[in-house]
Amino acid sequence: MSRKASGADVLNSARKLAVNAETVGELRMALAVVLPTEFGLSLEQVAGLVGKSVSWVSRSRSQIIAQSATPESVKRQGHGGR
Repeated sequence: MSRKASGADVLNSARKLAVNAETVGELRMALAVVLPTEFGLSLEQVAGLVGKSVSWVSRSRSQIIAQSATPESVKRQGHGGR
């Protein structure tokens, strides 16, 4: 039996982010929180639905939960680079 998904405290914020998403990336990140928390899907199932890897889904969930799912902070994200 798998453990219950975290993120219930930011579920409403993630829903708002999904509704107000301006890019596909923002929508995918919001769904990475909403689908496991609300519908009990596994990370593997969510990865298949959003078209990303399991590690991407996990990182996105952690990032949104840590930032309390504020749309401004999600838009400012970056991977760094040279």
